[in-house]
Amino acid sequence: MPLWLLFVLRFHLWPS
Repeated sequence: MPLWLLFVLRFHLWPS
């Protein structure tokens, strides 16, 4: 899992 994908998923699931 690429690092950028982790950020994308994090912001997508929890946009704070």
